[in-house]
Amino acid sequence: MLGIDHGLTAADILEAKLTIWEMLCKGETDREIIEILGLPVDVYLALKTQAIDEKAQELKSKPPEHVYVEHLLVQQKSIRDLTDMIKEFKATKQYNAMVGAVKARAQLYDSLLSKGQECGVFRKTPERRELVAGVVVADLSSEELKAAITKAICGLDGMMRKYGECDIIDMAPDGLHYGPSLSARTEIEEEKPKVVAPKTKRVRSKTTKTSKASRGKRVRIR
Repeated sequence: MLGIDHGLTAADILEAKLTIWEMLCKGETDREIIEILGLPVDVYLALKTQAIDEKAQELKSKPPEHVYVEHLLVQQKSIRDLTDMIKEFKATKQYNAMVGAVKARAQLYDSLLSKGQECGVFRKTPERRELVAGVVVADLSSEELKAAITKAICGLDGMMRKYGECDIIDMAPDGLHYGPSLSARTEIEEEKPKVVAPKTKRVRSKTTKTSKASRGKRVRIR
């Protein structure tokens, strides 16, 4: 609130707040505004605070869509300025500057789109990750995705009921082997038919018989 000795009427205060807001929007500094209006520093700061508070309340009372449209109208001038700059840079063959202006205009369009989505003017499609917890969800329908989530939650709920409330020291260990037991495997091995290899006949060569018959005989050398 302003002091009682500021010497300003209600009309003067209203006009001063409007002027301060317009000059702030133009980029004027506090020192420049004080010098132009010729106001004491404490009076100027009080008027500036009131002007900002009133503008904030005005914006809060508006629907987000209206705020976005006003923002869009203000940014249209920047877009037109950038478009004119692009034409001028292209005509004068200042290609580096032209590329910078094109990027700036593209970023401004992207910013307007993002602001529109935040204000609810445009519908923002939720992002869907390709892989979630080992499940490919990009190609799933809404019902399939709900079923996958429900199945995962049920499995987690079962684990929490079984292990979540227990101390790991008091838990009985589960079996680590889920195949047939050793005795069952032994019985399976015993039930298998045994394959007997066929016997092979031994054939004695004549050389063997001759050498056996000639054992112990002396050979005479004539």
